[in-house]
Amino acid sequence: MLSHLRIQNLAIITDCELNLGLGFSVLTGETGAGKSIIVDAISLLMGQPSSEDWIQSGQEWASIEGTFILENPPESLASYLEPGDPLIIFRKISRKKDNICRINNQTVTLKTLKSAMAEIINIIGQHEHMHLLSPDKQLQWLDAMSSKIPTLKAQYTDQFQVWKAHQKTLSELQTQHHDLAQRKEFLAFQCQDIASHDFKPGEEDHLNDIRKALQNHHKISQLHSTALSHLDTLQAEEGQLSKALLALSAFDPQLATLIDKLAPFSDSLNEMHHQLSLAAQNNQQLDAQNIDDVEARLDTIFKVKTKYHQPSLEALLDHYNTLQIQLDQVENNDDYRAKVEAQRDTARATLNTLGNTLRSERQATAKTLIPTLVQALTELHFTQPQFDIVFIPLETPQDTGLDAVSFTLSPNPGEPLKPLAKIASGGELSRIMLAIKTIFSMSNPVPTLIFDEIDTGIGGLTANKIGNFLHRIAEQNQVFCITHLPQIARLADHHYQVTKTVQDKRTHTQVQSLSPTEIKAELHRMVGGEIVLSQIRA
Repeated sequence: MLSHLRIQNLAIITDCELNLGLGFSVLTGETGAGKSIIVDAISLLMGQPSSEDWIQSGQEWASIEGTFILENPPESLASYLEPGDPLIIFRKISRKKDNICRINNQTVTLKTLKSAMAEIINIIGQHEHMHLLSPDKQLQWLDAMSSKIPTLKAQYTDQFQVWKAHQKTLSELQTQHHDLAQRKEFLAFQCQDIASHDFKPGEEDHLNDIRKALQNHHKISQLHSTALSHLDTLQAEEGQLSKALLALSAFDPQLATLIDKLAPFSDSLNEMHHQLSLAAQNNQQLDAQNIDDVEARLDTIFKVKTKYHQPSLEALLDHYNTLQIQLDQVENNDDYRAKVEAQRDTARATLNTLGNTLRSERQATAKTLIPTLVQALTELHFTQPQFDIVFIPLETPQDTGLDAVSFTLSPNPGEPLKPLAKIASGGELSRIMLAIKTIFSMSNPVPTLIFDEIDTGIGGLTANKIGNFLHRIAEQNQVFCITHLPQIARLADHHYQVTKTVQDKRTHTQVQSLSPTEIKAELHRMVGGEIVLSQIRA
């Protein structure tokens, strides 16, 4: 439960400190006194986004601190609590500094705070009942009543995305079909244009080498002749040296080893002569080629590269391969589309299976929910109400399932069931929302429930019923209710009054716990004071 709340510099609350108890508590006060600020402060403790506009004028910061006593803390808070420790949530909003969120003095992100507090407090706002008119919201409420549905829905949604992706691909193929002939002709032209030149990998580099050689043909020929001449001289000298060493070895046998050392040198000279001769022959063959032909071929390569925006001949050939693949896809479009259609149909069959499973669980949940909800509505002063949840098959699957749902109500005997949007008044919607929220809190226990003016459009005996209903809920949960109705306030275990005063030309909101005598005075005010009471008695 929320045992202590302190609010500083939030809107028109300068400093408010409340000690809170178990059971049923009400906050009352004149319209505009600041009751909603209390709810806003608690919503900040729950991790709702903040704004500098919430900081009191003239102040640099606002803070909210809440202390909670939890008998069975949720797992999301286990790392922040030692056994028996209270849970302390702190929020600080600053104009110039970073905002602060803390759980038991440990700084956390807003997302972490929101996730943790979702299992601690539930706030039911005064306009939330209008959500009941939305079929999408009705489906969300139904899904929230089952522990199995979230898993089934996640499986269905994943499969829906698979099916939707195939649908999108088929739609794109259908759009492409109108331009298919033109695209096929264009791709075929590009492929034929590039292929007609019969480019070979590495051809550009080879031609550049040939051009360089042709440009220096005569100089290279002279260098070949010079090198071969020197090599011939070396080989002749090597032969004379070999004969001299052989003659000397006859007189000095130790010199015979020099002849062996000369052999590798002789082999090297022979290999050099062979390679130089081949190079000279190749250079002579180049002389027969026309450098203009080489330049023309390189110019063709350059023009085709430029035409297709490719940096090199290799990139152009890669581009050609890509065009061939695209052309093949276009030419085989019918086969590809048939393959995607088969994948789409398989995905749809799986989607239908998952959707039917999801529908069955929702129908089972609705079957359990309806009598419980009817009982709650009866307690909330509906006379023999009838309630049903109608499943409406959708023509096309949606990411939420194969059906829409419609909450239908017959609030009075003899009236047919109709959708809430066509039959329910504001007061009826408020009571239906109260019943649904209560049932939800029972299936998903939350220690503290806050009802913010859920008595809109309600009065008389119905208000008494709502008060009794809230008081009964408070036997299991800590319940706070902001109300303008004395019929509800009189049943509270704890009564807090919110008042607004003006001091030094500044408006301030104060909250105080009322004594039994003060409660009587406040209930007297809520009825309308002595003038209204005297008119009623008359």
